[in-house]
Amino acid sequence: MRLGSYYLSAAFLLTLFTYWIEGIFLSTMLGWTALSLYAVSLAYMLNKPKIFRKRSDGRIPTYIKWLFLPFFLATQVYNTWARKNDSVPAIQQITPQLYLGCRLFYDDLTYLKAQNVDAVLDATSEFSALDWSSVDADVSYLNIPILDHSASTYADVKRAINWIDHHLKHNRGVVVHCALGRGRSVFLLAAYLVASNTCRSVKQALSLIGKTRTTSNLNRYQRRKLEQYLHRYKQSQQKKALLIANPVSGNGSWSAHRQEIESRLSKHFNLTIEQTTESRSAKQIYQQHNHIKYDVVIACGGDGTVNEVASQLVDHQQTLAIIPLGTTNALSHVLYGVRAKLSPIETACDVIIHGETKKIDTLSCNGEVALLLVGLGFEEKMISAASREQKKAKGELAYIEALIEAFGEDEAFKYQLIIDKQPSKTIEATSLVLANAAPFSTILAQGGGSPDPFDGKLNGTILSTKENTAIALATLGIRGLTNTDISQADNLGVEHFLATAVTIEQKTPIKYVIDGEPRTADSLDIKVKSASLSILVPT
Repeated sequence: MRLGSYYLSAAFLLTLFTYWIEGIFLSTMLGWTALSLYAVSLAYMLNKPKIFRKRSDGRIPTYIKWLFLPFFLATQVYNTWARKNDSVPAIQQITPQLYLGCRLFYDDLTYLKAQNVDAVLDATSEFSALDWSSVDADVSYLNIPILDHSASTYADVKRAINWIDHHLKHNRGVVVHCALGRGRSVFLLAAYLVASNTCRSVKQALSLIGKTRTTSNLNRYQRRKLEQYLHRYKQSQQKKALLIANPVSGNGSWSAHRQEIESRLSKHFNLTIEQTTESRSAKQIYQQHNHIKYDVVIACGGDGTVNEVASQLVDHQQTLAIIPLGTTNALSHVLYGVRAKLSPIETACDVIIHGETKKIDTLSCNGEVALLLVGLGFEEKMISAASREQKKAKGELAYIEALIEAFGEDEAFKYQLIIDKQPSKTIEATSLVLANAAPFSTILAQGGGSPDPFDGKLNGTILSTKENTAIALATLGIRGLTNTDISQADNLGVEHFLATAVTIEQKTPIKYVIDGEPRTADSLDIKVKSASLSILVPT
């Protein structure tokens, strides 16, 4: 680029001066400046704004500040002078909620707050943003690093469009700024105006901006890139996502993580967010949006919320995604692995943005959808005994305490089983679990190792009364951790089978749980629906 050539020429001249001028101090300063400009010129020629290592919070690392100190000082002096002598105000309103500006200073925050602007899109790479944490301002910040007189990548343009659109939909004002508010910020703002159909063309968008900010000007390279990107964007359009959140899951985890989730996903999706209430379930919310063709439907909550959303998507083309905010989050642990336990929000957002779609099996139990399992005996007692208040106070410990209590009672039940149309058989068991998917921590489902939600089978695990319950549980725990089958280990009090259909009958009403929700029925008819649910998983 032309500006890169200027920096390269200046660096070359300073190198010559370094050799000509006597005095160690002055030659060192000139050499330092020359090296800084060589690096900057290379960044411009390769269009690599990340040379300045500007972080997501807008801060530039200290070591980079020192390395490029001569360059940063020069740009600081020029930008301060140019802003002071500019013929237009620092910040100007382009549309009712969109503002365009130059580099922001703390003095600008009062004006932005008065205009209800709490979203800042920074199009610079060569200086640090304001430290938002040091001021009393709830500001959403996004940096799209662009070199002066240059253009961003197509991916970054899409991120900027999505981000601006998300904040405007939530009635938040947005300011887009660069160093002087003439080129880079105009580039991104014009991209949004055309992508959102506020303007029909780049020419119209630049005309709209220019009526207010008369100094705005894109060079030929920026304009050509903008035309190319918008043509590509119009062809692809943006994916739509519906996020259904349960605000009471996991002791109110949604309110604590909402901003982080919105910030990440709104950069990549046209995001619509809905929250469940006591009178408005996840199922009802989905049905109210059923006329819109969302590419992804995101269940944000515990296993119950995930089940409720998934039940609407079985045998549909829409894809399910999960953000685990509940107490156990079993399905996300199965699909995402241990990362779902260590960093659930980050992992889930990564999967939603970069993951791939696969089809998993589901179960149908008396017409209800199960993603995880149907449990009788110990499993049902554990779930039923752990109240919402206990789960809020103790988390997963509430389930462990309830399970220990059930073990202490050691109550056995007689069931009539019909497995895949085989002859009926009677069993006496303290636990009967029919699982489609379960993490290793769900030990009552580990008779055949971890159930596979892609194999077209359900995994049946029976704890009979043949052996001590503690021995049977220890066996299940080992099998869950080692992911091995114990189909030949009947003498340990554990039986395991694979099936596609199971019927269960009992002389009295059957108490059972389906994906953590207690139920009662006279009999159970359970079938596998192979590859019936599209879901996002890690690549």
